[in-house]
Amino acid sequence: MITNLSDLLLDDVLYKRDDKNKYILNTKNEFVPSDINIILDRIYNIVKNSWKGIAKRKLFLKECKVYIDYIALKQVLIKYTRDVFGQKRLLSLLKKVPKHEASLDSMEIYGIKINSFNPYIHRRAGCFMYWCCVLKPFHIYTKKNNITVPEEDQYILDFFNEITAYNLIRIMLSSCALQKHCNFNECEHKKKNLSDNDCFLEITINNNLEFFKDFLYDAHIRSISRSSFELFMSRFCIVPHCRKGVCPLINSSLQGKNLRFIDEFIETP
Repeated sequence: MITNLSDLLLDDVLYKRDDKNKYILNTKNEFVPSDINIILDRIYNIVKNSWKGIAKRKLFLKECKVYIDYIALKQVLIKYTRDVFGQKRLLSLLKKVPKHEASLDSMEIYGIKINSFNPYIHRRAGCFMYWCCVLKPFHIYTKKNNITVPEEDQYILDFFNEITAYNLIRIMLSSCALQKHCNFNECEHKKKNLSDNDCFLEITINNNLEFFKDFLYDAHIRSISRSSFELFMSRFCIVPHCRKGVCPLINSSLQGKNLRFIDEFIETP
């Protein structure tokens, strides 16, 4: 069951797992699909609500209509989860099924683009952004032909798909509780009994508007590869954030550990 959007970063939402976090195979040794409509509906609601909030600040957006291409969005999730969880899927199958029984007809569900059984979080975020930019599932249309769009806000309409994908990543990261993965015992904030919601990850590409517009432009015309997106999403742009003040994990060596905090989600023996 999808509880929040961070599940997209933390686990393979495409196929079912048991209570030990192992993939479930049917009698034909095939993976059992999850109800992907749950996550599609979750994304739909988040996109709609977030843009309603933005429209309160950018009034011209009230004359626009948001449209989500569900076919393209489903393909985003299929390709993204294949790339991020493909090696883990293949390992899970080989552990349970004799090699001569492995079906070569279903190899498309195993990814080789990301050579890791447990990719760092910035690689997952970069891969999600990449497929959103390639397949472009998010669209916006003007209801009237004569609406006035401030010149400084034209980029919102031009790069709506990329901004929406970026905002989804921000939401994913903000709902990844960092507190339980933090072992920095000298943190003054931890001594004040922080809740999980007080410590989280944020992405900072949008802190400089001109740089952000350049990033969106390059993303829109597909001139950024997976590896380039991963660089944008690295520890230079995905950083720990604390509601109590500056996070001590800004220290680069400790900050890098946050990109690996998903290690506890490795499939149990």
